[in-house]
Amino acid sequence: MDKRIIRVKGVGKASMTPDQIKININLKSSNASYEKTIEMANKDLENIRRALKSEGFEKEDIKTVNFNVDTKYENETTSFNNYKRKFIGYEVIHSLKIEFENDSQKLGRVLNELTKSKSNPEFSIFYNLKDETEFKNQMLKNAIEDSRRKAIVIAEASGVRLGEILNINYSLDEEKFYSTPLSLQKGMSFISENISIVPEDLKSTDTVDIAWEIEK
Repeated sequence: MDKRIIRVKGVGKASMTPDQIKININLKSSNASYEKTIEMANKDLENIRRALKSEGFEKEDIKTVNFNVDTKYENETTSFNNYKRKFIGYEVIHSLKIEFENDSQKLGRVLNELTKSKSNPEFSIFYNLKDETEFKNQMLKNAIEDSRRKAIVIAEASGVRLGEILNINYSLDEEKFYSTPLSLQKGMSFISENISIVPEDLKSTDTVDIAWEIEK
């Protein structure tokens, strides 16, 4: 006789205070000449490295996330009111990132250096966890406990007893957990080093499907 089973999905929630700051930095350079565009991009990078070195960031701490070179065109109206694409040059977008401990005073100093840089970088700020293991484990434990509680309620309401676990279905998620990005208005020339930001706790959920045997 086939075993009688009950399948219950458990949902686990967890929250944790972020202990790390990540800043994404975008540098844009454009020129009609390819060589000049690359030269400008290299100069912008050196400006950023010089600015961040004063806050203890070495060359290897400033990671390249993406480096893209593209051609630029604009639409031009012809004598017959048609449009044609006109080549105007090249554009480089160099995406960088830096990460450091959650320290509001250091964040203020770093932002101050970035806003003063001649490279005019665009940047956004994220809060995350240096090690997400504990956070993920807590979600999974809570999901399993949630499944157990639900299964017990269903079994008691149905007049049966909950038996052993027959199967657990769980897919490991490699998702990284970040806060909502904080952005500053472009053109700001000074950020106070005494900036005080208390980030919201990171929150997320995980699920697990568990099959339980039903005993008479």
